[in-house]
Amino acid sequence: MTPITQALHGGGPLPAAASAGLQVMASAPLHGGELPGMVDQELADLIRPGLPPRDRRASSPWRHAQG
Repeated sequence: MTPITQALHGGGPLPAAASAGLQVMASAPLHGGELPGMVDQELADLIRPGLPPRDRRASSPWRHAQG
């Protein structure tokens, strides 16, 4: 999660790779459900502005693609 946390604050390897012209994608394994509890309002707003943190899991692009 450190690279993702750094990217949320404008630093770290993800923005550096994007600045170098690389296509950047980031994800984190769920580790038995720990990740949803780590999402705060700031991250929920990046996923979908105004989304309450409790709804963040339902907002994943994969779930939308599944219909």
